[in-house]
Amino acid sequence: MGAIWLAEYKRAVSVTCRKRYEVILRTHLNPELGTILLRELKPLHIKKIINDLAEKGYAEKTIMEIKQAAVQILDAAVENDYLHRNVFAKAKVPKTGRTERRPIPGRQSNCIHIVQVFRWNTTL
Repeated sequence: MGAIWLAEYKRAVSVTCRKRYEVILRTHLNPELGTILLRELKPLHIKKIINDLAEKGYAEKTIMEIKQAAVQILDAAVENDYLHRNVFAKAKVPKTGRTERRPIPGRQSNCIHIVQVFRWNTTL
């Protein structure tokens, strides 16, 4: 159902978003859920994914994105009468205390590089 959701429901998203969804499907959802029939999915399945991601140290925002993709896929399944209800909709994402890593802006990155070069040259 994930591939159908991506192809039909996420057609108009940007290339960056599409790639992000592909990674979520390939890396997180398909390995855990890919062999389970839709009608056999339970809230426990998404809760296990959420808990595993939290234990691995993923940021809360990342876990939320993965959970939200799973919820949207099951929303599409409900809309198309594959399921009667979305069993992932009520799953909660725990507070992890971790924040997203953000790239250092170019100017700050250059400053860090200059300091590193300076330190390296002065230790010779």
